[in-house]
Amino acid sequence: MIDMKQVIAEHIASSDHLAKKHVHPRLMKMFQVGGMGTVFTRAEGPYLFDAEGNRWLDMLAGGGVMFIGRNHPTVRKAILDTVDTDTPNLCVVNASVLGGLVAGRLLDLAGGGFGKVVFANSGTEATDVAVRFARYATRRRRFLYLEGSFHGRSYAAVSLCGWKEMQDGSEPLMPVTTPIRPNDIEQLRRELSYGDVAGFILEPVQGMTCTVLTPQYLQAARELCTKHGTYLIADEVQTGLGRVA
Repeated sequence: MIDMKQVIAEHIASSDHLAKKHVHPRLMKMFQVGGMGTVFTRAEGPYLFDAEGNRWLDMLAGGGVMFIGRNHPTVRKAILDTVDTDTPNLCVVNASVLGGLVAGRLLDLAGGGFGKVVFANSGTEATDVAVRFARYATRRRRFLYLEGSFHGRSYAAVSLCGWKEMQDGSEPLMPVTTPIRPNDIEQLRRELSYGDVAGFILEPVQGMTCTVLTPQYLQAARELCTKHGTYLIADEVQTGLGRVA
């Protein structure tokens, strides 16, 4: 039987970090050049710990994923309890009982107006699902996104990223996407008035630029999208599930 704790400890202690070789060498090198080459050995709540026992405050929170902290005792117990039930996973010919329980709880928390849940593995995948749904529901093809935005690294998500550097090398992108300026309600009003926009995707607080969309802009965007039959897609992965509402 493999002792995972021992394997990980040996890997961390080695100067030949396998992730630097086999996962994303250029990214790891960029981290090192920027003084971020520390290898963390443990995590607790909002803190990360290195091999020397130094404590680091994780302001990124895994890109918003760890918004309740890492290794939360309640979450750990729920995971261990679930593993101990020997629950059958990925039964192709049937639905997951746990999935239904989680979906029901999410709908309760979301309040009225929602009837179904679509699970995704990442924010990128959620963006792709939103694009597909908006295209199907509206029978339109054009999407609006904000300059400076970030919505993931898949094909559709990169096409809706407001950073040229993110899009370089991925061309040709989705052909019917239009970048607009954050908090410019008149530009949004003009683009929506053409009546061909399937969806307008935004981050309430942009993860790459920290640009904050004003409450007045968000309210006006909601009203304009409703008026013109366009889906307003709120990407709140990095801001933490409604915490800026």
